[in-house]
Amino acid sequence: MKLKRFYCLVCIVLAALLCVGCAGPTGEDIMGGTAVPPTATSIPPTETAVPTNTPIPPTATPEPTPTPINYVAVVEEFVAALNQGEDVSDYLADDTAVIVEGDAPIFVETMADFVAYSQGAGSQFTVENCQVKATAVACEATVTNEWLPIIQEEISEWEGPLVYNQFHFTMTDEGRIASLTLEMDEETAANLSNLYILFVDWMIVNDIRGTEELFNKDLQLVYNEQHGKNLADWAQTYVDLMVQVFELYYVSEEAYQAGDYETAVAHYTDILALNPPSILQYAVIVARADAYDNLGDYEAAIVDYETAVATQNDDPAILNNLCWDYAITEQPELALPYCYQSIALEPAPSSMDSRGVAYGLLGNYEAAIADFEFVVADLENSSSPELAAIREQRADWIVQMQNGQNPFTPTIMAELRGEEPPPPPPTTNTGSDTATTSATAQDYYNLGESYAQQQQWTSAIDAYSQAIALAPQNPYYYSARGFVYGMANDVSNMLADFDQAIALGTQDGVVYFFRGMFYAVEGNNEQAISYVETGMSLGLPPDLQAQAEALLNDLK
Repeated sequence: MKLKRFYCLVCIVLAALLCVGCAGPTGEDIMGGTAVPPTATSIPPTETAVPTNTPIPPTATPEPTPTPINYVAVVEEFVAALNQGEDVSDYLADDTAVIVEGDAPIFVETMADFVAYSQGAGSQFTVENCQVKATAVACEATVTNEWLPIIQEEISEWEGPLVYNQFHFTMTDEGRIASLTLEMDEETAANLSNLYILFVDWMIVNDIRGTEELFNKDLQLVYNEQHGKNLADWAQTYVDLMVQVFELYYVSEEAYQAGDYETAVAHYTDILALNPPSILQYAVIVARADAYDNLGDYEAAIVDYETAVATQNDDPAILNNLCWDYAITEQPELALPYCYQSIALEPAPSSMDSRGVAYGLLGNYEAAIADFEFVVADLENSSSPELAAIREQRADWIVQMQNGQNPFTPTIMAELRGEEPPPPPPTTNTGSDTATTSATAQDYYNLGESYAQQQQWTSAIDAYSQAIALAPQNPYYYSARGFVYGMANDVSNMLADFDQAIALGTQDGVVYFFRGMFYAVEGNNEQAISYVETGMSLGLPPDLQAQAEALLNDLK
Protein backbone atom coordinates (compact mmCIF):
# COMPACT_ATOMS: atom_id res chain seq x y z
CA MET A 1 0.00 0.00 0.00
CA LYS A 2 1.26 3.47 -0.81
CA LEU A 3 2.28 5.94 1.85
CA LYS A 4 -0.58 8.26 2.55
CA ARG A 5 0.23 11.85 3.23
CA PHE A 6 -1.53 14.07 5.62
CA TYR A 7 -1.06 17.73 5.93
CA CYS A 8 -3.23 20.00 7.97
CA LEU A 9 -4.30 22.92 9.97
CA VAL A 10 -3.70 24.13 13.43
CA CYS A 11 -6.32 26.45 14.52
CA ILE A 12 -5.39 29.93 13.76
CA VAL A 13 -2.71 30.74 16.30
CA LEU A 14 -1.66 34.22 15.24
CA ALA A 15 -1.56 37.87 15.91
CA ALA A 16 -0.32 41.13 14.80
CA LEU A 17 2.54 43.45 14.91
CA LEU A 18 4.09 46.63 13.68
CA CYS A 19 7.39 54.05 11.43
CA VAL A 20 7.51 56.99 10.64
CA GLY A 21 12.45 70.36 12.39
CA CYS A 22 12.44 76.06 12.67
CA ALA A 23 13.62 79.59 12.75
CA GLY A 24 11.83 82.91 13.43
CA PRO A 25 11.68 85.73 10.88
CA THR A 26 14.50 88.37 10.68
CA GLY A 27 14.42 91.96 9.38
CA GLU A 28 15.76 95.56 9.59
CA ASP A 29 14.88 98.07 12.31
CA ILE A 30 11.69 99.92 11.58
CA MET A 31 11.90 103.72 12.17
CA GLY A 32 9.04 106.03 12.55
CA GLY A 33 9.04 109.43 10.65
CA THR A 34 11.64 110.40 8.05
CA ALA A 35 15.12 108.98 8.15
CA VAL A 36 18.01 111.51 7.90
CA PRO A 37 20.46 110.42 5.24
CA PRO A 38 24.09 110.46 6.23
CA THR A 39 26.26 113.41 5.08
CA ALA A 40 29.81 113.34 3.88
CA THR A 41 30.88 114.29 7.40
CA SER A 42 29.46 111.73 9.51
CA ILE A 43 26.86 113.57 11.60
CA PRO A 44 24.93 111.35 13.96
CA PRO A 45 21.26 111.27 13.15
CA THR A 46 18.86 113.25 15.26
CA GLU A 47 16.78 110.98 17.44
CA THR A 48 13.16 111.11 16.46
CA ALA A 49 10.46 110.06 18.84
CA VAL A 50 8.07 107.41 17.66
CA PRO A 51 4.61 108.87 17.34
CA THR A 52 2.16 107.31 19.71
CA ASN A 53 -0.38 106.81 16.95
CA THR A 54 1.96 104.57 14.89
CA PRO A 55 1.23 100.83 15.47
CA ILE A 56 4.06 98.54 16.52
CA PRO A 57 3.94 95.15 14.80
CA PRO A 58 3.83 92.09 17.06
CA THR A 59 6.83 89.81 17.44
CA ALA A 60 6.45 86.61 15.30
CA THR A 61 6.21 83.30 17.26
CA PRO A 62 7.73 80.19 15.56
CA GLU A 63 5.27 77.29 14.94
CA PRO A 64 6.19 74.03 16.72
CA THR A 65 7.69 71.31 14.52
CA PRO A 66 5.60 68.06 14.55
CA THR A 67 7.33 65.12 16.20
CA PRO A 68 7.84 62.22 13.72
CA ILE A 69 5.82 59.10 14.53
CA ASN A 70 7.90 56.03 15.30
CA TYR A 71 5.77 53.41 13.56
CA VAL A 72 7.96 50.52 14.68
CA ALA A 73 7.49 51.61 18.28
CA VAL A 74 3.73 51.64 17.73
CA VAL A 75 3.87 48.09 16.41
CA GLU A 76 6.00 46.91 19.32
CA GLU A 77 3.69 48.58 21.86
CA PHE A 78 0.67 47.03 20.17
CA VAL A 79 2.26 43.57 20.34
CA ALA A 80 3.21 44.02 23.98
CA ALA A 81 -0.34 45.04 24.85
CA LEU A 82 -1.68 42.11 22.84
CA ASN A 83 0.59 39.67 24.67
CA GLN A 84 -0.51 41.05 28.06
CA GLY A 85 -4.18 40.76 27.25
CA GLU A 86 -4.74 44.51 27.40
CA ASP A 87 -7.20 46.63 25.45
CA VAL A 88 -5.49 47.44 22.14
CA SER A 89 -8.23 49.59 20.61
CA ASP A 90 -6.14 52.76 21.01
CA TYR A 91 -3.64 51.33 18.56
CA LEU A 92 -6.23 50.56 15.89
CA ALA A 93 -7.98 52.70 13.32
CA ASP A 94 -11.68 52.27 12.71
CA ASP A 95 -12.48 49.02 10.88
CA THR A 96 -8.88 47.81 10.85
CA ALA A 97 -8.66 45.09 8.22
CA VAL A 98 -6.91 41.70 8.40
CA ILE A 99 -5.72 40.27 5.08
CA VAL A 100 -4.43 36.72 4.66
CA GLU A 101 -2.15 36.12 1.68
CA GLY A 102 -1.29 32.77 0.13
CA ASP A 103 -2.47 29.43 1.52
CA ALA A 104 -2.08 30.27 5.20
CA PRO A 105 -4.67 28.24 7.18
CA ILE A 106 -5.76 31.27 9.21
CA PHE A 107 -9.45 31.75 9.81
CA VAL A 108 -9.87 35.32 11.07
CA GLU A 109 -11.49 37.98 8.95
CA THR A 110 -11.32 41.13 11.08
CA MET A 111 -8.93 42.64 13.59
CA ALA A 112 -11.56 42.02 16.26
CA ASP A 113 -11.40 38.29 15.47
CA PHE A 114 -7.62 38.37 15.45
CA VAL A 115 -7.24 40.15 18.78
CA ALA A 116 -9.97 38.18 20.55
CA TYR A 117 -8.69 34.85 19.33
CA SER A 118 -5.01 35.62 19.97
CA GLN A 119 -5.68 36.76 23.54
CA GLY A 120 -8.17 33.98 24.18
CA ALA A 121 -5.66 31.34 23.07
CA GLY A 122 -2.89 32.83 25.18
CA SER A 123 -0.75 33.63 22.14
CA GLN A 124 2.60 35.31 22.66
CA PHE A 125 4.12 37.17 19.71
CA THR A 126 7.65 38.27 18.99
CA VAL A 127 8.44 40.71 16.19
CA GLU A 128 11.87 41.54 14.85
CA ASN A 129 13.69 42.94 11.85
CA CYS A 130 10.94 45.48 11.20
CA GLN A 131 11.42 47.57 8.07
CA VAL A 132 9.68 50.91 7.45
CA LYS A 133 8.74 52.42 4.12
CA ALA A 134 6.54 55.52 4.22
CA THR A 135 3.59 54.46 6.38
CA ALA A 136 4.14 50.71 5.98
CA VAL A 137 5.88 48.41 8.45
CA ALA A 138 6.97 44.84 7.63
CA CYS A 139 8.18 42.54 10.43
CA GLU A 140 9.18 38.92 10.89
CA ALA A 141 7.02 37.29 13.52
CA THR A 142 7.05 34.24 15.78
CA VAL A 143 4.12 33.05 17.86
CA THR A 144 3.64 30.49 20.59
CA ASN A 145 0.55 29.70 22.63
CA GLU A 146 -0.68 27.42 25.36
CA TRP A 147 -1.44 24.63 22.89
CA LEU A 148 2.13 24.15 21.71
CA PRO A 149 3.54 22.58 24.91
CA ILE A 150 0.68 20.07 24.89
CA ILE A 151 1.14 19.34 21.19
CA GLN A 152 4.90 19.08 21.41
CA GLU A 153 4.61 16.71 24.35
CA GLU A 154 1.98 14.50 22.74
CA ILE A 155 2.90 14.68 19.06
CA SER A 156 6.51 13.84 18.39
CA GLU A 157 6.23 14.64 14.68
CA TRP A 158 5.86 18.37 15.35
CA GLU A 159 8.68 20.78 16.05
CA GLY A 160 7.65 24.37 16.92
CA PRO A 161 7.47 27.28 17.11
CA LEU A 162 5.46 28.77 14.28
CA VAL A 163 7.21 31.37 12.17
CA TYR A 164 5.10 33.64 9.99
CA ASN A 165 7.19 34.93 7.15
CA GLN A 166 5.90 38.49 7.33
CA PHE A 167 3.38 40.70 9.08
CA HIS A 168 2.71 43.82 7.05
CA PHE A 169 1.11 46.83 8.76
CA THR A 170 -0.19 49.94 7.08
CA MET A 171 -0.45 52.95 9.36
CA THR A 172 -2.58 56.08 9.39
CA ASP A 173 -0.99 59.52 9.56
CA GLU A 174 -2.04 59.58 13.22
CA GLY A 175 0.01 56.44 13.93
CA ARG A 176 -2.82 53.90 14.18
CA ILE A 177 -2.91 50.52 12.51
CA ALA A 178 -5.09 50.66 9.40
CA SER A 179 -4.55 47.06 8.22
CA LEU A 180 -2.58 43.92 8.99
CA THR A 181 -1.57 41.49 6.24
CA LEU A 182 -0.48 38.02 7.29
CA GLU A 183 1.90 36.49 4.77
CA MET A 184 3.01 32.88 4.88
CA ASP A 185 4.91 30.90 2.26
CA GLU A 186 3.73 27.52 1.01
CA GLU A 187 6.06 25.42 3.17
CA THR A 188 5.17 27.25 6.37
CA ALA A 189 1.46 27.06 5.57
CA ALA A 190 1.78 23.31 4.98
CA ASN A 191 3.59 22.90 8.31
CA LEU A 192 0.85 24.76 10.13
CA SER A 193 -1.78 22.70 8.37
CA ASN A 194 0.08 19.52 9.24
CA LEU A 195 0.18 20.52 12.91
CA TYR A 196 -3.56 20.85 13.00
CA ILE A 197 -4.17 17.47 11.38
CA LEU A 198 -1.77 15.84 13.84
CA PHE A 199 -3.53 17.65 16.66
CA VAL A 200 -6.99 16.50 15.57
CA ASP A 201 -5.66 12.98 15.06
CA TRP A 202 -4.27 13.03 18.60
CA MET A 203 -7.63 14.23 19.94
CA ILE A 204 -9.41 11.34 18.23
CA VAL A 205 -6.95 8.76 19.52
CA ASN A 206 -7.33 10.16 23.02
CA ASP A 207 -11.11 10.45 22.69
CA ILE A 208 -11.18 14.23 23.21
CA ARG A 209 -14.12 14.58 20.83
CA GLY A 210 -15.53 17.85 22.10
CA THR A 211 -12.15 19.57 22.49
CA GLU A 212 -13.52 21.14 25.67
CA GLU A 213 -10.09 21.26 27.27
CA LEU A 214 -8.55 23.41 24.57
CA PHE A 215 -11.20 25.14 22.52
CA ASN A 216 -14.21 25.96 24.65
CA LYS A 217 -12.06 27.30 27.47
CA ASP A 218 -11.04 30.35 25.49
CA LEU A 219 -12.84 30.51 22.18
CA GLN A 220 -16.32 30.72 23.69
CA LEU A 221 -15.43 34.34 24.49
CA VAL A 222 -14.74 35.20 20.87
CA TYR A 223 -17.66 36.81 19.11
CA ASN A 224 -17.62 39.12 16.15
CA GLU A 225 -20.75 41.21 16.29
CA GLN A 226 -20.11 42.90 12.98
CA HIS A 227 -20.30 39.62 11.08
CA GLY A 228 -22.51 37.78 13.52
CA LYS A 229 -19.87 35.09 13.68
CA ASN A 230 -19.09 33.07 16.75
CA LEU A 231 -15.54 31.93 16.24
CA ALA A 232 -15.79 29.32 18.96
CA ASP A 233 -18.77 27.72 17.25
CA TRP A 234 -16.95 27.89 13.95
CA ALA A 235 -13.84 26.24 15.40
CA GLN A 236 -15.96 23.52 16.97
CA THR A 237 -17.73 22.90 13.65
CA TYR A 238 -14.41 22.64 11.87
CA VAL A 239 -13.02 20.17 14.37
CA ASP A 240 -16.22 18.13 14.16
CA LEU A 241 -15.66 17.96 10.40
CA MET A 242 -12.09 16.77 10.88
CA VAL A 243 -13.19 14.18 13.42
CA GLN A 244 -15.74 12.88 10.92
CA VAL A 245 -13.09 12.76 8.20
CA PHE A 246 -10.66 10.80 10.34
CA GLU A 247 -13.29 8.39 11.61
CA LEU A 248 -14.23 7.60 8.00
CA TYR A 249 -10.56 7.26 7.14
CA TYR A 250 -9.96 4.72 9.90
CA VAL A 251 -12.96 2.69 8.73
CA SER A 252 -11.61 2.88 5.17
CA GLU A 253 -8.22 1.64 6.31
CA GLU A 254 -9.77 -1.26 8.20
CA ALA A 255 -11.67 -2.27 5.06
CA TYR A 256 -8.53 -1.91 2.95
CA GLN A 257 -6.42 -4.05 5.28
CA ALA A 258 -9.16 -6.69 5.26
CA GLY A 259 -9.09 -6.77 1.45
CA ASP A 260 -12.55 -5.21 1.17
CA TYR A 261 -11.48 -2.67 -1.44
CA GLU A 262 -14.99 -1.84 -2.58
CA THR A 263 -15.94 -0.68 0.93
CA ALA A 264 -12.67 1.23 1.19
CA VAL A 265 -13.41 3.04 -2.09
CA ALA A 266 -16.92 3.88 -0.89
CA HIS A 267 -15.61 5.42 2.35
CA TYR A 268 -12.84 7.33 0.60
CA THR A 269 -15.50 8.75 -1.70
CA ASP A 270 -17.59 9.74 1.33
CA ILE A 271 -14.59 11.60 2.77
CA LEU A 272 -14.10 13.56 -0.44
CA ALA A 273 -17.78 14.48 -0.43
CA LEU A 274 -17.19 16.28 2.89
CA ASN A 275 -14.79 18.63 1.05
CA PRO A 276 -11.90 18.39 3.53
CA PRO A 277 -8.83 20.66 3.21
CA SER A 278 -7.13 20.34 -0.17
CA ILE A 279 -3.99 18.60 1.09
CA LEU A 280 -6.12 16.04 2.91
CA GLN A 281 -8.02 15.52 -0.34
CA TYR A 282 -4.70 14.63 -2.00
CA ALA A 283 -4.02 11.85 0.52
CA VAL A 284 -7.52 10.42 0.21
CA ILE A 285 -7.45 10.51 -3.61
CA VAL A 286 -4.14 8.60 -3.59
CA ALA A 287 -5.58 6.06 -1.13
CA ARG A 288 -8.66 5.58 -3.32
CA ALA A 289 -6.50 5.14 -6.43
CA ASP A 290 -4.57 2.42 -4.63
CA ALA A 291 -7.83 0.66 -3.75
CA TYR A 292 -8.96 0.93 -7.37
CA ASP A 293 -5.68 -0.71 -8.40
CA ASN A 294 -6.42 -3.64 -6.11
CA LEU A 295 -9.88 -3.94 -7.65
CA GLY A 296 -8.35 -4.03 -11.12
CA ASP A 297 -10.19 -0.84 -12.06
CA TYR A 298 -7.14 0.73 -13.65
CA GLU A 299 -9.11 3.34 -15.56
CA ALA A 300 -10.51 4.80 -12.32
CA ALA A 301 -7.11 4.50 -10.63
CA ILE A 302 -5.44 6.44 -13.45
CA VAL A 303 -8.03 9.22 -13.14
CA ASP A 304 -7.30 9.55 -9.40
CA TYR A 305 -3.53 9.39 -9.84
CA GLU A 306 -3.72 12.03 -12.58
CA THR A 307 -5.73 14.25 -10.22
CA ALA A 308 -3.14 13.77 -7.47
CA VAL A 309 -0.22 14.52 -9.79
CA ALA A 310 -1.95 17.70 -10.97
CA THR A 311 -1.84 18.82 -7.32
CA GLN A 312 1.62 17.53 -6.41
CA ASN A 313 3.95 16.20 -9.08
CA ASP A 314 7.06 15.48 -7.04
CA ASP A 315 6.15 12.11 -5.52
CA PRO A 316 8.09 9.40 -7.38
CA ALA A 317 5.83 6.63 -6.02
CA ILE A 318 2.67 8.19 -7.45
CA LEU A 319 4.39 8.92 -10.77
CA ASN A 320 5.55 5.29 -10.91
CA ASN A 321 2.01 4.08 -10.21
CA LEU A 322 0.83 6.03 -13.25
CA CYS A 323 3.68 4.64 -15.33
CA TRP A 324 2.80 1.09 -14.29
CA ASP A 325 -0.96 1.40 -14.76
CA TYR A 326 -0.59 2.88 -18.23
CA ALA A 327 1.96 0.20 -19.17
CA ILE A 328 -0.05 -2.82 -18.03
CA THR A 329 -3.17 -1.45 -19.76
CA GLU A 330 -1.05 -1.39 -22.93
CA GLN A 331 -0.72 2.37 -23.25
CA PRO A 332 3.10 2.54 -23.17
CA GLU A 333 3.30 5.87 -25.00
CA LEU A 334 1.30 7.44 -22.14
CA ALA A 335 3.30 5.57 -19.52
CA LEU A 336 6.78 6.73 -20.49
CA PRO A 337 6.53 10.42 -19.49
CA TYR A 338 5.56 9.40 -15.96
CA CYS A 339 8.30 6.73 -15.92
CA TYR A 340 10.88 9.37 -16.79
CA GLN A 341 9.63 11.79 -14.12
CA SER A 342 9.61 9.11 -11.44
CA ILE A 343 13.12 7.89 -12.26
CA ALA A 344 14.46 11.46 -12.42
CA LEU A 345 13.26 11.97 -8.84
CA GLU A 346 14.31 8.54 -7.57
CA PRO A 347 15.82 5.82 -9.81
CA ALA A 348 14.21 3.00 -7.85
CA PRO A 349 14.01 -0.59 -9.17
CA SER A 350 10.20 -0.44 -9.16
CA SER A 351 10.25 2.53 -11.54
CA MET A 352 12.88 0.91 -13.75
CA ASP A 353 10.69 -2.20 -13.90
CA SER A 354 7.64 -0.19 -14.95
CA ARG A 355 9.64 1.61 -17.64
CA GLY A 356 11.05 -1.70 -18.85
CA VAL A 357 7.53 -2.98 -19.51
CA ALA A 358 6.67 0.21 -21.41
CA TYR A 359 9.86 -0.03 -23.49
CA GLY A 360 9.18 -3.69 -24.23
CA LEU A 361 5.63 -3.00 -25.38
CA LEU A 362 6.98 -0.36 -27.76
CA GLY A 363 9.49 -2.84 -29.18
CA ASN A 364 12.52 -1.02 -27.75
CA TYR A 365 14.07 -4.23 -26.49
CA GLU A 366 17.54 -2.79 -25.93
CA ALA A 367 16.25 -0.18 -23.48
CA ALA A 368 13.89 -2.69 -21.86
CA ILE A 369 16.73 -5.20 -21.34
CA ALA A 370 18.85 -2.52 -19.64
CA ASP A 371 16.04 -1.68 -17.21
CA PHE A 372 15.26 -5.31 -16.41
CA GLU A 373 18.96 -6.11 -15.88
CA PHE A 374 18.99 -3.34 -13.25
CA VAL A 375 15.94 -4.92 -11.56
CA VAL A 376 17.39 -8.45 -11.65
CA ALA A 377 20.67 -7.24 -10.12
CA ASP A 378 18.82 -5.38 -7.37
CA LEU A 379 16.77 -8.47 -6.48
CA GLU A 380 19.71 -10.85 -6.63
CA ASN A 381 19.97 -11.34 -2.87
CA SER A 382 16.30 -11.02 -2.01
CA SER A 383 14.95 -13.77 0.25
CA SER A 384 11.31 -12.95 -0.51
CA PRO A 385 9.65 -15.71 -2.59
CA GLU A 386 7.52 -13.11 -4.33
CA LEU A 387 10.50 -10.97 -5.31
CA ALA A 388 12.47 -14.04 -6.32
CA ALA A 389 9.66 -14.98 -8.72
CA ILE A 390 9.73 -11.48 -10.20
CA ARG A 391 13.51 -11.73 -10.62
CA GLU A 392 13.22 -15.04 -12.46
CA GLN A 393 10.43 -13.74 -14.71
CA ARG A 394 12.39 -10.61 -15.64
CA ALA A 395 15.48 -12.68 -16.34
CA ASP A 396 13.41 -14.86 -18.69
CA TRP A 397 12.06 -11.74 -20.43
CA ILE A 398 15.65 -10.57 -20.99
CA VAL A 399 16.55 -13.84 -22.71
CA GLN A 400 13.46 -13.74 -24.91
CA MET A 401 14.11 -10.15 -26.03
CA GLN A 402 17.78 -10.94 -26.69
CA ASN A 403 16.49 -13.61 -29.08
CA GLY A 404 14.18 -11.10 -30.74
CA GLN A 405 11.03 -12.51 -29.16
CA ASN A 406 8.24 -10.51 -27.55
CA PRO A 407 7.68 -11.72 -23.98
CA PHE A 408 4.60 -9.57 -23.45
CA THR A 409 2.00 -12.05 -24.64
CA PRO A 410 -1.71 -11.68 -23.84
CA THR A 411 -1.21 -14.18 -21.02
CA ILE A 412 1.65 -12.16 -19.48
CA MET A 413 -0.23 -8.87 -19.79
CA ALA A 414 -3.29 -10.39 -18.12
CA GLU A 415 -1.04 -11.68 -15.34
CA LEU A 416 0.47 -8.24 -14.78
CA ARG A 417 -3.03 -6.78 -14.48
CA GLY A 418 -3.97 -9.48 -12.00
CA GLU A 419 -6.54 -10.95 -14.41
CA GLU A 420 -7.26 -14.49 -15.41
CA PRO A 421 -5.27 -15.32 -18.54
CA PRO A 422 -7.32 -15.38 -21.76
CA PRO A 423 -8.51 -18.88 -22.62
CA PRO A 424 -6.46 -20.57 -25.34
CA PRO A 425 -8.24 -20.67 -28.70
CA PRO A 426 -10.24 -23.87 -29.14
CA THR A 427 -8.91 -26.47 -31.55
CA THR A 428 -10.96 -28.23 -34.17
CA ASN A 429 -9.86 -31.79 -34.80
CA THR A 430 -11.20 -32.99 -38.15
CA GLY A 431 -8.86 -35.93 -38.46
CA SER A 432 -6.09 -34.15 -40.32
CA ASP A 433 -3.22 -32.12 -38.96
CA THR A 434 -3.81 -29.47 -41.59
CA ALA A 435 -7.43 -28.94 -40.53
CA THR A 436 -6.47 -28.73 -36.86
CA THR A 437 -3.70 -26.21 -37.57
CA SER A 438 -5.87 -24.09 -39.86
CA ALA A 439 -8.74 -23.90 -37.34
CA THR A 440 -6.41 -23.01 -34.47
CA ALA A 441 -4.71 -20.29 -36.52
CA GLN A 442 -8.12 -18.82 -37.37
CA ASP A 443 -9.05 -18.77 -33.70
CA TYR A 444 -5.88 -16.80 -32.91
CA TYR A 445 -6.71 -14.49 -35.79
CA ASN A 446 -10.18 -13.92 -34.33
CA LEU A 447 -8.63 -13.23 -30.94
CA GLY A 448 -6.34 -10.66 -32.56
CA GLU A 449 -9.33 -8.99 -34.18
CA SER A 450 -11.02 -8.76 -30.77
CA TYR A 451 -7.95 -7.14 -29.21
CA ALA A 452 -7.63 -4.75 -32.14
CA GLN A 453 -11.21 -3.58 -31.70
CA GLN A 454 -10.34 -2.76 -28.07
CA GLN A 455 -7.19 -0.93 -29.26
CA GLN A 456 -5.01 -3.31 -27.26
CA TRP A 457 -2.36 -3.28 -29.96
CA THR A 458 0.30 -5.38 -28.23
CA SER A 459 -2.11 -8.20 -27.41
CA ALA A 460 -3.53 -8.04 -30.94
CA ILE A 461 -0.04 -8.31 -32.45
CA ASP A 462 0.74 -11.29 -30.20
CA ALA A 463 -2.47 -13.07 -31.24
CA TYR A 464 -1.85 -12.46 -34.95
CA SER A 465 1.72 -13.70 -34.49
CA GLN A 466 0.36 -16.93 -33.01
CA ALA A 467 -1.88 -17.30 -36.05
CA ILE A 468 1.06 -16.69 -38.39
CA ALA A 469 3.20 -19.23 -36.54
CA LEU A 470 0.52 -21.86 -37.14
CA ALA A 471 -0.35 -20.79 -40.70
CA PRO A 472 2.66 -18.94 -42.12
CA GLN A 473 1.36 -19.02 -45.71
CA ASN A 474 -1.83 -17.10 -45.01
CA PRO A 475 -1.28 -13.57 -46.39
CA TYR A 476 -4.26 -12.09 -44.54
CA TYR A 477 -2.76 -12.78 -41.14
CA TYR A 478 0.28 -10.71 -42.15
CA SER A 479 -1.82 -7.85 -43.48
CA ALA A 480 -3.93 -7.82 -40.31
CA ARG A 481 -0.83 -7.66 -38.14
CA GLY A 482 0.65 -5.03 -40.42
CA PHE A 483 -2.30 -2.72 -39.93
CA VAL A 484 -2.02 -3.07 -36.13
CA TYR A 485 1.70 -2.35 -36.31
CA GLY A 486 0.71 0.82 -38.12
CA MET A 487 -1.71 1.76 -35.35
CA ALA A 488 1.12 1.21 -32.86
CA ASN A 489 3.36 3.55 -34.92
CA ASP A 490 5.73 0.71 -35.82
CA VAL A 491 6.12 1.59 -39.52
CA SER A 492 9.06 -0.72 -40.16
CA ASN A 493 7.20 -3.88 -39.09
CA MET A 494 4.03 -2.67 -40.79
CA LEU A 495 5.78 -2.44 -44.18
CA ALA A 496 7.52 -5.78 -43.64
CA ASP A 497 4.15 -7.47 -43.04
CA PHE A 498 2.57 -5.72 -46.05
CA ASP A 499 5.46 -6.90 -48.26
CA GLN A 500 5.05 -10.46 -46.97
CA ALA A 501 1.30 -10.39 -47.56
CA ILE A 502 1.86 -9.18 -51.13
CA ALA A 503 4.53 -11.84 -51.70
CA LEU A 504 2.05 -14.50 -50.55
CA GLY A 505 -0.52 -13.24 -53.08
CA THR A 506 -2.94 -11.18 -51.04
CA GLN A 507 -5.91 -9.83 -52.97
CA ASP A 508 -6.49 -7.02 -50.48
CA GLY A 509 -6.38 -3.77 -52.46
CA VAL A 510 -5.98 -1.73 -49.26
CA VAL A 511 -2.61 -3.37 -48.56
CA TYR A 512 -1.36 -2.43 -52.04
CA PHE A 513 -2.65 1.12 -51.69
CA PHE A 514 -0.92 1.76 -48.35
CA ARG A 515 2.30 0.14 -49.56
CA GLY A 516 2.16 2.39 -52.62
CA MET A 517 1.67 5.45 -50.42
CA PHE A 518 4.89 4.68 -48.54
CA TYR A 519 6.76 4.15 -51.79
CA ALA A 520 5.62 7.65 -52.71
CA VAL A 521 6.90 8.98 -49.39
CA GLU A 522 10.25 7.32 -50.09
CA GLY A 523 10.35 9.02 -53.52
CA ASN A 524 9.98 5.75 -55.47
CA ASN A 525 7.25 7.06 -57.77
CA GLU A 526 7.40 4.15 -60.20
CA GLN A 527 6.70 1.56 -57.53
CA ALA A 528 4.15 3.85 -55.91
CA ILE A 529 2.15 4.17 -59.13
CA SER A 530 2.27 0.43 -59.74
CA TYR A 531 1.07 -0.50 -56.26
CA VAL A 532 -1.65 2.15 -56.09
CA GLU A 533 -3.02 1.10 -59.49
CA THR A 534 -3.00 -2.55 -58.40
CA GLY A 535 -4.86 -1.61 -55.26
CA MET A 536 -7.48 0.28 -57.28
CA SER A 537 -7.92 -2.68 -59.61
CA LEU A 538 -8.47 -5.05 -56.67
CA GLY A 539 -10.99 -2.64 -55.12
CA LEU A 540 -10.84 0.08 -52.54
CA PRO A 541 -13.43 1.64 -50.24
CA PRO A 542 -14.83 4.90 -51.70
CA ASP A 543 -12.79 7.19 -49.43
CA LEU A 544 -9.53 5.41 -50.27
CA GLN A 545 -10.49 5.29 -53.95
CA ALA A 546 -10.65 9.10 -54.00
CA GLN A 547 -7.32 9.34 -52.21
CA ALA A 548 -5.74 6.89 -54.64
CA GLU A 549 -6.92 8.90 -57.66
CA ALA A 550 -5.56 12.12 -56.15
CA LEU A 551 -2.24 10.46 -55.38
CA LEU A 552 -1.89 9.13 -58.93
CA ASN A 553 -2.56 12.62 -60.32
CA ASP A 554 0.25 13.96 -58.15
CA LEU A 555 2.66 11.19 -59.12
CA LYS A 556 2.10 11.29 -62.90
